[in-house]
Amino acid sequence: MAKYVMNVGFEHQMPDFTVIAPDMEEGMSRDQKLPMLWLLHDFGGDSNEWCRFGNLEGLAKGVKAFIICPSARTSYYVDTWEYSRYRSFIMGDMWDFVLRTFPVSDDPKDCYICGNGMGGYGAIYYMLSYPGRFGHIISYDGDLEAPERFFAGDKEKFVFPNTFTKDDEFSLKALIPQHPGNGQGMAIAAHKGHPFYEANERVVECLRENGYNVNFIQQGEQDDWKFWQDELAHVMGRLKREN
Repeated sequence: MAKYVMNVGFEHQMPDFTVIAPDMEEGMSRDQKLPMLWLLHDFGGDSNEWCRFGNLEGLAKGVKAFIICPSARTSYYVDTWEYSRYRSFIMGDMWDFVLRTFPVSDDPKDCYICGNGMGGYGAIYYMLSYPGRFGHIISYDGDLEAPERFFAGDKEKFVFPNTFTKDDEFSLKALIPQHPGNGQGMAIAAHKGHPFYEANERVVECLRENGYNVNFIQQGEQDDWKFWQDELAHVMGRLKREN
């Protein structure tokens, strides 16, 4: 297993991203396409957050998949003004770079996207923005009502009030009916007592009303990182079994 921290000088401004690459074992073809897991960090984190706090390198041992961890700062993974085009950076420039550089499969059944907090929102937002790209979507205590909380009320209070073209531009509950369920495997995990628990309940209800088969994993009060790490371990276990 190798860890790369990369900044390849995309056309647009872009912070670094981390790639956890599996070891190539004897008998493995260089032409073999492996699954990829896009792992999104929480508000204010960076591409190394899951390695620092979530034991990512330990969980990834023996997993034959590429794990891509982009930095998105406090952007909620969306495009806003000129120098905060994180959706275009990550799902455009970075996605294309990963496909060109590493032996990865872009078949939806081999494409996973997970995230915690802000990253949980990003995972579902990218599923809706790029239908059919990911076959497996997992959110851990996702901050799923961020647009309603951040962008409600008088937009003149924001530094860039004309950045957001529509009131519901980033609202999952507004976007979900525009993209009714199309067969992806989805899990939303939330532990009771977390500030976003009820928001997760509401988004799960909206997804199910619009045809999504969502596994809603509800746990009692736990330490955040212990909960997120345990849930990510299930994904790693599935990747090990299937590859």
